[in-house]
Amino acid sequence: MSNIIGIFYSVIFLSFALAALFIVFHIVRYSINKTSSLVMLVVFISVFSVLLISNMVLFFSVPWEQMFDFINLGGGNF
Repeated sequence: MSNIIGIFYSVIFLSFALAALFIVFHIVRYSINKTSSLVMLVVFISVFSVLLISNMVLFFSVPWEQMFDFINLGGGNF
């Protein structure tokens, strides 16, 4: 069960990364002022990195085996 959750989290993580690349591309490509573009990139990348790292830490700190311990497929005890 934890493998399925890991696969779902990987898909979500990749979608976050692709969305961040999409935003960075548009900040760089369509910015009028290059100095403000640099400031926006630094702020966006730093905030995005902190949020993504905290998300990963919190995800991997959840005890998935204990949460799904009530599902005992091999035991047959209902």
